[in-house]
Order: sequence, then structure tokens, then C-alpha cells
Amino acid sequence: MNSSDRVLSVRLPSKLIDEIDKIAKKKNVSRSVIVREALEKFFSGEGNFSTSSSHFEKGETKSAVIDNSFLEEMGWD
Repeated sequence: MNSSDRVLSVRLPSKLIDEIDKIAKKKNVSRSVIVREALEKFFSGEGNFSTSSSHFEKGETKSAVIDNSFLEEMGWD
């Protein structure tokens, strides 16, 4: 962990954690790596999210959904 890194704890539905675990196992990395990569892509505007970070800036709280092409881009398919 980088000295400038901070810890964030979140509650996630079991189904989402199962998906994160499946991807992490396939890539042989930690959950943190998967979540960090996904968040970096999301906030940079990369990937094919059905809800972009701009929606959150406008106060819209609809959940982001990742489609299969994003999973392929990340190497998580």
C-alpha cells in the first residue's frame, strides 16, 4: 500500500462480492485490486458503464451497471 493510500470500507450485496471474488481468483489478485481498477476506470470515463460519473455529479444515484464489453476490456470476461 502506498503511503498516500487510504482505506475505505463499504457494504456490498453478497452477489456483487461473489462476482468480485470470481474475478479476483481468475486474475490471482486481491479484491482491493479489482475494486480499485473498476473505480479508476469508472471515474476516468473509460469502459462501458450505463451510468457515468457525471450522473453522480448531478446528484443522480442510479447504480452503475457494467456490461460485458467492459469486463472484456478489463480482462475479466
